[in-house]
Amino acid sequence: MDEWHQRAGLVPQTRPTYGQTRNPVTPSGREFRAKFFSWKNRRLVRCESVLIFDTLFLTEFAPGIHLFEEQPITVKYRLGWRKRRYAPNFGVELRNGRRWFIEVKRSENLAKPPNAEQFDEFSKWFASKGGGLLDLTE
Repeated sequence: MDEWHQRAGLVPQTRPTYGQTRNPVTPSGREFRAKFFSWKNRRLVRCESVLIFDTLFLTEFAPGIHLFEEQPITVKYRLGWRKRRYAPNFGVELRNGRRWFIEVKRSENLAKPPNAEQFDEFSKWFASKGGGLLDLTE
């Protein structure tokens, strides 16, 4: 477990880069794919959405953000009888030491009742672990 996850009070699943949580650039039917070089991370960061790409710019050039990581952890949960996994799009650490997890969604998707309820539950879970969950929309 690295220092970032220890300070966040979270125990992530160990994974190689673009490993177990999800490969952000897959040969799916999506129309947008990009690679963004991050000076903060000193590597390429991949994405499949214009909103995620915009968020990469925000996190890279925001002076208050010390570091960020894409899909930093996976939370396993149960919805009805199905087991599910959730990985927030980004984890960021601010220069003042606070930690936030960021979920990027279109506003119409967030407004749907199941998504809004899940986001509320995840917000409570992250708050109990000493972090916060923030939703970014267009």
